Amino acid sequence: MGQHLPDIAVIVLLLLTIASAVTIISRRIRIPYTIALLIVGIFLSITNYGARFSSFFTSETLPELILFAFLPALLFEAAVHLDFSELKKRWSLVLLLAFVGILVSTFIAAAAIYLAGPKIGVTLPFTLALVFSAMIAPTDPVSVIALFKEMGISHGLSTVVEGESLFNDGTAVVLYRILVSIALIVTGASAGGSAHFNIAYLIGYGVRSFVLVVTGGAVVGLVFGILAGLLLSTIQDAMVEITITVVLAYASFLTAEALKISPVIAVVTAGLVISHYASRVEIFSSAGKVAADSFWEYLVFLVNSFIFLILGLSIKLGDLIGQWRLIILAVSATLLARALTVYVLGGGFGRWKDSLPLQWQHVLFWGGLRGSLSLAMALGLSAAFPHRSDLIVMASGVVFFTLLVQGLTIKPLLDILGLTHASPERETYMMLQGELLARQAAWRRLKQLYEDGVVSADVFSVLNARYQQIGQQLRNALQAFLKEHPELRREELLSVLQELLLVEKSRLQALRRDGVISDKVYERLSLSIDSELVALREESPEVIEKLLSPATENAE
Repeated sequence: MGQHLPDIAVIVLLLLTIASAVTIISRRIRIPYTIALLIVGIFLSITNYGARFSSFFTSETLPELILFAFLPALLFEAAVHLDFSELKKRWSLVLLLAFVGILVSTFIAAAAIYLAGPKIGVTLPFTLALVFSAMIAPTDPVSVIALFKEMGISHGLSTVVEGESLFNDGTAVVLYRILVSIALIVTGASAGGSAHFNIAYLIGYGVRSFVLVVTGGAVVGLVFGILAGLLLSTIQDAMVEITITVVLAYASFLTAEALKISPVIAVVTAGLVISHYASRVEIFSSAGKVAADSFWEYLVFLVNSFIFLILGLSIKLGDLIGQWRLIILAVSATLLARALTVYVLGGGFGRWKDSLPLQWQHVLFWGGLRGSLSLAMALGLSAAFPHRSDLIVMASGVVFFTLLVQGLTIKPLLDILGLTHASPERETYMMLQGELLARQAAWRRLKQLYEDGVVSADVFSVLNARYQQIGQQLRNALQAFLKEHPELRREELLSVLQELLLVEKSRLQALRRDGVISDKVYERLSLSIDSELVALREESPEVIEKLLSPATENAE
């Protein structure tokens, strides 16, 4: 085993290097970094390096890696940072899509595959079609949410998309396991020459198992979350607080898995409990809050980078092209099921509950991407499972299509729907700010040319006066505009203040490192800055007003 460790270390180092480079490039060309990583992974899979990578991420190890190493971290971070107050406003819609929607879409997709398949030469038993439909039921909103944050999309829409994904992951995994058991019973009976199995019993078994597993997972998550919340409220050590959150995420998952109940529901529930605690009680210290946010943000970036690169390496284009009929059938059934689920359930929901705008319905439909969890469930089927290779190809095709085709076109869709358009006031502010920054850059270049002797004193005098006059006019216009729109002025104040607080903390760290101040002094000064940073990030009105009051008085 020791001989393989250097190779593993090299592979991990290469993946990290690739992830960093791809992320930098993707931000320059303005596409989600996860999609860019997937494309690079697919490219690597057809090179000589693909075989080397794939030897470490086989179909046997990949499902366990995703389910037990990656999934708990992704679920917990998303649950903790989901806006609990916004979720409470939309909980009925989220649960409708995540529970009823999963059941409906699974049945619709399975029926479409079972009925339409024979017409294009694809025959799949209905029970196996149900297994496939459960596999591709969970949505993966990582790329979509990243776009939402970048483009300032409605917080309510983001909550619905992310909340649905959190809960439908758990629903889909439970449903998948139950349907796999039923499929093995049915196909085993058929293979044994006896078709005498009790349909009513199988349905009853499925319903009982579903309720028990989901409820059990929620109870485990609730207990672990409450205990962790009580423990966190008694600790004032940032490193220990981070450690407790990590233990909570993985302990709740592994405990639920050992008890044969839903580990996904357990982790999500535990994360939501912590989120609820934190919204009502100060369970984290100021330093712990800042450190935990940074830790989980980096961990999720790391996990997503590995997942999407490995996904690309796992998708074999040759197999997909050779089984194009299966792929077309799978993608068509998936889109049909998603469309009916979103537009029928979502549209009907709007008639008796809070309105769900048609624009949001379009985004929920086209933004229903599939990802690592679907592929992990497909690869996790036993080697003897009927039609295993077909199911893996179908799941890979759906993941490939949704991530690349839908993932790369969701931004144009948001533009078409008018969900990315800034308000006229913000557009004017950006115009003034952009022009001022451009003029300032030109003025600094003019001074540099003059100091280098490239521009004569006479030319410099003329152009310098011009740029100074234009700059002053723009500054005056920007100041007057911000006075007319205090909400924009407040945003600018908060943004600059946060950046300055980070500069202060960085300087304190340097002073401690150089021995200018002691650890004790650093901790006291750093704690004050951390408290202010937390207040800014959580938008605490009282603390923000206190922070801004001197600036406001001076401005007046």
